[in-house]
Amino acid sequence: MNLLLKMNRDYSDPLISTAASDLSNDDILKLKKRVRHLESELSVAKEEAYSKEEMLQNLLKDEVQKCLKFRTDLEVAKREQTTAENELKCARQEQKIADASIKQVQKSAHDLSVMAVTDREWLEEEMSRRSALTKATQQKCELELARMRRRATLT
Repeated sequence: MNLLLKMNRDYSDPLISTAASDLSNDDILKLKKRVRHLESELSVAKEEAYSKEEMLQNLLKDEVQKCLKFRTDLEVAKREQTTAENELKCARQEQKIADASIKQVQKSAHDLSVMAVTDREWLEEEMSRRSALTKATQQKCELELARMRRRATLT
C-alpha cells in the first residue's frame, strides 16, 4: 500500500510529465535513480508477498493436516463408540439369557422340591403302611408260635 502511495506521488512529479527532449542529463539521472529505487521497492514488495504467501501456504498445509488428523481421530472414535455399543448390546443380551437361565433353574429347583416333598410323604406313608403290616404279621406269627408251643406242650 505504501508503495502505491509513493508511485502515485511520483507520477504527479513534474519531471515525469515533462517531455523527454526538455530534460537535462541530471533530470534523466534522477528519473533513472527513481526508477531503480521503485524497482528495488517493487522487488522487496514482491519478496515480502512471496514470503507471506509461502508462510500462508505452510499455515494452510498445517491446518489441513490438523483437519485430516481430527477427521481420522473422529472416525476412530466413532468406530470405538460403535464397538462399545455393540459390546453393550451383547452384554445386555447375555444378561437377559443369564436371567432367564436363573429363573429356569429356580423353577426347576422349586419343582424338584415339590416332587421331593411329595415323594417323602409317599415314602413315609408307605413305610407306615409296611410297618403296620409287619407288626400285624409279627403279631400273627407270635400268636401262631404261641399256639404251636401250647400244642406242643399239650401233646
